[in-house]
Amino acid sequence: MERITPPPSLPEPLKEMFKQQEVVRMKLRLQHSIEREKLIVSNEQEVLRVHYRAARTLANQTLPFSACTVLLDAEVYNMPQDIQNDDGKTSVRDRFNARQFMSWLQDVDDKFDKLKVRA
Repeated sequence: MERITPPPSLPEPLKEMFKQQEVVRMKLRLQHSIEREKLIVSNEQEVLRVHYRAARTLANQTLPFSACTVLLDAEVYNMPQDIQNDDGKTSVRDRFNARQFMSWLQDVDDKFDKLKVRA
């Protein structure tokens, strides 16, 4: 990013004001660039999460436990939740298809389109 020099036709007090405003404009351009990069990275992370979710669903795997879940289940007063369906019904993972995957990706796109319009 390059600083713009004041026009030579400006009087000296206005040149000084222009320089001060240019410093502020540079900060705003830098902040805007940083926010744009953050949004891009956030969008990429969200798309990766959707791909990971699709791969996990396609392999018919449950969500992995977090450390907090393991510690919670280790307590005496908490009974571990039964993950398997004993009643014979098919779970949502069994019905995964490409249409559902595309829907998840579209949800991510819609989410970030709203953020772009708002910003």
